[in-house]
Amino acid sequence: SPLETSRGEQSAWLIRGTVLKVRREVLQREGRADWLADSEYAFNAVFGDDTSTSDVYARVAANALPAVMHGVNCTLLAYGQTNSGKTFTMLGDAAAVGAGPGLITLAIEDVLRHVAAARAVRRYRLRLSCLEVYHEQCNDLLAPGRSNLKLYER
Repeated sequence: SPLETSRGEQSAWLIRGTVLKVRREVLQREGRADWLADSEYAFNAVFGDDTSTSDVYARVAANALPAVMHGVNCTLLAYGQTNSGKTFTMLGDAAAVGAGPGLITLAIEDVLRHVAAARAVRRYRLRLSCLEVYHEQCNDLLAPGRSNLKLYER
């Protein structure tokens, strides 16, 4: 984060393409890596803190649009530790300078553009759910008063 950078802190991760490497020397300096072996993790995609939400959307979600427009369900899932940027990535931050929209807004805009372009030849019924699971509670992000929802198995 900018606050951490301003304090001279360094990231404990090094990103090289689709590989994430633990920067053991940073953690050792902070006295937190005695137990940690050098580690590298490979992923389909890795995004650094300098990656825009639009770039993440283009790489991760935009390719699902054709299937969604043909009736296939799609899930955008953000998973990670507290304060790792999940909510910011999904919802964006209108108050932050240059932050731009989140993945949900970008996806809705894409879907509505497609619906408008196909209006003369096709009708769509759209459904959207935005849920947050936090401390083993499920909250409806589209209805702020609805928290700790009861879950049922079908």
